[in-house]
Amino acid sequence: AVTAGLVGLILPARGGDVVKLALASRLPQVSVAQVAAAELLERCVDGVVLGSFITGSAVVTGTSNWILLLGLLAIAIRGPVFAALPLAGRFKYDAQTPRSGSRIRHLLLQAVEAVRQTDRERIVRAIKLSVLAWCAQAVACYFLLLAFGWLASPALPLATVGVTNFAFGVPGAPGGLGTVEFPVRHVMDHFGAEPGLASAYTVAMHLSILAPIPLLAAALWALRLIRARLPHLLPTTH
Repeated sequence: AVTAGLVGLILPARGGDVVKLALASRLPQVSVAQVAAAELLERCVDGVVLGSFITGSAVVTGTSNWILLLGLLAIAIRGPVFAALPLAGRFKYDAQTPRSGSRIRHLLLQAVEAVRQTDRERIVRAIKLSVLAWCAQAVACYFLLLAFGWLASPALPLATVGVTNFAFGVPGAPGGLGTVEFPVRHVMDHFGAEPGLASAYTVAMHLSILAPIPLLAAALWALRLIRARLPHLLPTTH
C-alpha cells in the first residue's frame, strides 16, 4: 500500500491503484479477482459516500453551481454500480472455463469473478469504513481551518474532502499539483474565504494529505535498515 501510494504521487489519474493491483496479485494465495473485487468495492463505495458529502454540503449551503453538479454526477455514475453489487453476487459462471482465447475475454471473466465474490456483509463493512475514514479526514480539515483562525461551516470540510478526492483522479502534475488546488480554492471562495486564507489553507491541506505517505515510507525503510544492521551491532557472546 505504501509503494502504491508513492507511485500515486508520481502518476496521475490514480495510477497507484494499478500498481497496488499488480503488487497485491503477487502475494501468496491472493488472486487477481480478489484484489479487483476489493478495489472495485472501494471505488464504488467511496464515490457514493464522497458524492453524498459534496451534495449534502451544496444543499445545506444552497449551492446550485458545479459543486452540486459534481456531487450528483458522482452518485449517478458510481451509485448504479454500487447498487448492482449485491445482485451481481447471485450470478455465477463456470469457474472451470478454459483460459484460452483472447486476453480481453480472460480479463472480462476475471471481472465477473471479482463482482461475484462481493457479498452483502463485505459491502456493509466497506460502507462503515468509508464513512468513518472520510469523516475523520473532514474533522482533520476542520481543525486545520480552526488553526488558520476561521470558524467555518461544518459543510466546508465535507465538500473539500470530496472535491479533493475526485481531483486526485484527474490527469495532471504528480501528486495532484494544480488539479487539487484549483477546485478546492473555488470551494473556499464559495464559502466566503478571503483570497489569502483560501490559498494558504488549500496548500496546507494538500501537503497534509501528501506528506504522510513519504514519511511513512521513510520510517519503514529506516526500520528495515535498523533490523538488518541490528545483529551486527549487538555484541557476540561465546
